[in-house]
Amino acid sequence: MNIANAQGAIDIPTDAPAWRSIVGIRGEVTLLLDIDSEAFLIDSNSFNLFVRSGSLNGWFRSTPNQYAQVNSHWDAVTTPYSVPTGRWLTLGFMHDGLGTMELYADGDLVARRTGTYHPVNPPGPPGVCIGNSLSGGTPAAGRIDEVKIWRRNPRFMMEEFFERPMDDQTADCWRRFTSEVEDALRRHPECQVPLTELIQETVTGVLHSAANRGSETWKRLQTAAQQYRELWHSGDIDGDAMVSVFVKLFGWLEAVGINPSTDPNVLRITRSDCLRIILAEVKPPDCDRQMIAMYRKIADALGLYDDASLNTHGANP
Repeated sequence: MNIANAQGAIDIPTDAPAWRSIVGIRGEVTLLLDIDSEAFLIDSNSFNLFVRSGSLNGWFRSTPNQYAQVNSHWDAVTTPYSVPTGRWLTLGFMHDGLGTMELYADGDLVARRTGTYHPVNPPGPPGVCIGNSLSGGTPAAGRIDEVKIWRRNPRFMMEEFFERPMDDQTADCWRRFTSEVEDALRRHPECQVPLTELIQETVTGVLHSAANRGSETWKRLQTAAQQYRELWHSGDIDGDAMVSVFVKLFGWLEAVGINPSTDPNVLRITRSDCLRIILAEVKPPDCDRQMIAMYRKIADALGLYDDASLNTHGANP
């Protein structure tokens, strides 16, 4: 695509379901710029990639009102990076929806900014403009060969869950449970979007609480998450190693003023009327004995409940 003025740009509508929930986003543009001038490579009302004064910039909008930007001069990982003209290259950006924004040039990381960020908003009715700003006044003079944009995988948690080794009976148990939850949500459409958003907000809120306690707390949370994933993928979920991951993490969080069992973000979902309605209509997955053992051992170690029996609907740690 040759771009010399506003007529060279491409407008992409964003009314498809995939655009309605972004959270985290990544994109890249393969292009050749003819002149060193301000140029919008990708523009929307929630994220954009542009060149200004030679620097590459990623800009993002979130709700509540938050604007975040990463710049290849101000936030360079080594030396400041300036976008060259007259040759083909691939420029990229990333916002993980939580605490990191990055910029790339030909696959190399050139800039990073970290902080406490909210999930990226969906772009909305104006859509996404390729090769110019939405207003049409800042064309990327040159040629664009390819544009790729990815959102964070909305099925990531479910796919990770089923990565755990399990026998056919346990897998069937969880397929039945998820099918019953989907059926219950169809019977209560008023709960489907609010409950999905509440779960997302709860996870994000807990992570933000940890990030706000400083880099050491964030590092420990990331380490615990990696250890959890390794144990989960290996199938060793009900052993001492998994209990140790939770005990160490909860101990640290409480030391910095975060009590997961009374955290406002967690209480919002445990007290949700929609969650209560949906769970009342499905049979708990108590056929997964290994997971029940995991919950019981972790809860016992943390002193989260006294009852010797586990209610899968109400006693998850």
